[in-house]
Amino acid sequence: AERLAVLREGLPEADVDTILRRNPVVLFVNPLLGGPESEAETDLAAVETVAKAKAQAKARAEEADGAGGRLPLEAEAAAADLYRVRILANVELLRSLLVGWPVDKMVERAPRLLTCSHVTLTARLVALTTELPKTLDVGQLVARCPAVLLMKTAKVVARFAALSEALPALDENDVGCVACSNATLMTTSDTTLAAKAAKLSHLAPELLDPERYSPVSMARFLAAGAARHDRLEYLTTLDGRAARVWPSSRALTATDPEWNAAFPGYRAWWDERSFWSLR
Repeated sequence: AERLAVLREGLPEADVDTILRRNPVVLFVNPLLGGPESEAETDLAAVETVAKAKAQAKARAEEADGAGGRLPLEAEAAAADLYRVRILANVELLRSLLVGWPVDKMVERAPRLLTCSHVTLTARLVALTTELPKTLDVGQLVARCPAVLLMKTAKVVARFAALSEALPALDENDVGCVACSNATLMTTSDTTLAAKAAKLSHLAPELLDPERYSPVSMARFLAAGAARHDRLEYLTTLDGRAARVWPSSRALTATDPEWNAAFPGYRAWWDERSFWSLR
């Protein structure tokens, strides 16, 4: 109950139930392990507070071992205080690094940010700022896809490069808009990105034409699932009238009920295609 209260205090705009559902470890993290202390840490007061709380909790835990292994109430209180210090310190660090961005919602989407050390969070954000193109708004990227702070910087940079290769008609600034528009693209494998872009280029090259669609729209097209991309292939089996009534952009964005009502033969085609692809 005390740890739940700490999470609700530190993240008033986040859904704590969602955080725990996505990463229940947050509630059981051992505050004696890891933490924000480091010579590279900028908030010396926070470092001293954590170090002092750790020392007190460790001493009381050792005292409990000597007394038969039962942790005294005051030691439990010290551990609870340390948990509070550590969690709130991480939240405040994120707020200081990402001023103006919805940190509570970011943590809700990537709860592991609460258990990262200060050094890791700071180093990764600095690395992203220096390693990614200068035209990219790193703050917006992290806000839309907080998982990038949990990835190794080299992998994030490689993913951005893969996105650039998948969208050769776009400059760095527009590729940055694509990355910030759809978080799933930065966590999609390079191979999958390349395959999806190749399929779009083959079946509906107009979808990746910057003269016709914005980077935001391209992000939506590229992030669409394989089943929606299959719709484009199905359209090539029909006469020209269907293609005129259902342009490729509409095929990708239509809901399943809309699509199935317009093309009742699609399901049978897809089932047969899937059957032969497995043989």
